[in-house]
Amino acid sequence: MIIHIFITSIWRVINGERRSNRFAKAMDVDALIGWNFKRIRTASGLSQEEIALRLGTIDQGYISQLEAGERNPTGRTLYKLAQALDVPVGDLFLVNGLPEHISAAAGSAVKKSRAGRAAKQIG
Repeated sequence: MIIHIFITSIWRVINGERRSNRFAKAMDVDALIGWNFKRIRTASGLSQEEIALRLGTIDQGYISQLEAGERNPTGRTLYKLAQALDVPVGDLFLVNGLPEHISAAAGSAVKKSRAGRAAKQIG
């Protein structure tokens, strides 16, 4: 639970939100992480199986569920996933180009201008 609150806080900071909400839905952040993981993995030309082999402790089924937003990875798992993709952990929380169905599911109506500002602040 503490990891979820931490991840939710990071997500809110990236999106420029200042208010805190301890009761944010876990699936919102999970969908964001999954979408970014899949986006980065496919852009790198890697399959789910290749990532699983790089990680050794996580199988292809877990990666599939992660990309579908059905997993809530721990901080340690996020670190390992980012290492396997050779990106900073923060890249798994980016909102640049976020599909409408994820931003709508998050209940935050992420605007493109806000996402652009957040990406510039991060990058």
